[in-house]
Amino acid sequence: MLRHLLEVKTSLTLALTCLPRSPPALTNRQWEILEDCIPLLNPLEELNTELSSDKYVTSSVIIPLIMGAQHLVMNSKPAATVGERLKEVLLENFSKRLSPYEKQVIPSSATILDPQFKKIAFGLEENASEAYNRIQDEADALHLRENVGVSTSEEEIPTSTSKESSLWSFFKKKNCR
Repeated sequence: MLRHLLEVKTSLTLALTCLPRSPPALTNRQWEILEDCIPLLNPLEELNTELSSDKYVTSSVIIPLIMGAQHLVMNSKPAATVGERLKEVLLENFSKRLSPYEKQVIPSSATILDPQFKKIAFGLEENASEAYNRIQDEADALHLRENVGVSTSEEEIPTSTSKESSLWSFFKKKNCR
């Protein structure tokens, strides 16, 4: 929405000057702040689009998408003080609200089991190791049950079919190392 506002900046400014009771137009400084904040907000828009767009979103993409968005925000370089503060707030909220997904059983297990991500999608190695060990323990328990004669059912874990976006660029670079 902010990006669209910048696209119609000239038309909007002209329209505001022609209307008798229009609100005051934005100052150049306000336009600069908008331009500075858009690159910080783009990763969140992409994150939302990626998680909402697929017909069958799997939980294996939650952690990688969060890490990709966090990486993009972290590497952005705002020019204005307002942009710097927005970056700080966004990073605080990534840590506070989104990083805990790495410790949750379902998203962390799904990410470890997804062959395109495995351990590289995690921000903290200990969270990846914890998820891996949990799955290994479950596999050992299943193997023990099979040897005892207890039958188990297999569940299919779907893989992600999301399209390419800048959120995924972080993993391509990390995977090539």
